[in-house]
Amino acid sequence: MRGLKITAEQATKAMLAMDKDVLPPGKLQLLITACPTPQEKDLITKGYSGATSDLAAAERFMRVVAIVPALKPRLELWSFKAGFFESVDVVQAGVTQVNKGLKVIESSRHLKTVLRVVLAVGNYINGSTKKGAAWGFKLSTLGKLKMLRSNDGKHNLMHFLAESVRTQFKDALEFLEELKEAEKGSENDTAWLKGESLKLASGVR
Repeated sequence: MRGLKITAEQATKAMLAMDKDVLPPGKLQLLITACPTPQEKDLITKGYSGATSDLAAAERFMRVVAIVPALKPRLELWSFKAGFFESVDVVQAGVTQVNKGLKVIESSRHLKTVLRVVLAVGNYINGSTKKGAAWGFKLSTLGKLKMLRSNDGKHNLMHFLAESVRTQFKDALEFLEELKEAEKGSENDTAWLKGESLKLASGVR
């Protein structure tokens, strides 16, 4: 356990006293990673009758610290406690940014105009088909606008929509400026935020 830079006896004493000065978060993670399984622990403590000095350095270390009750759960709980408030701050900051971004999108008057143009053009193209006269569309549709191309292949539906907005609803182009406030929110991984929130919630139960 070279990364710890302390003896097994010092580590044992620090674990029993939960001394964060001797075992800060980084060293706790080293210990958690190196913790033996129950079978390995039994092999080191009960199944080995030879001299401790004959064991490899890692096994000698674990043979000493194995006296700590519920070693791995103790370390994991201590690590969770040590990083709890920092993790909460990170998650809260991310959630705040996402919520702010959603509010910006929801209140963007110009974005709504652009989406109305997309809907109108879509209804016109689909004409009397079952997809025509729609009241709305899935946001995933926006990613498909480039797929529908002109006969000469030089332009796509996205080009047509952009030109339509530029010439007929020029003010609506301000939606690009409005949505700059939402960029920070889009940089957050919502799946990660949800996972971390659940992890923090389950950890305090």
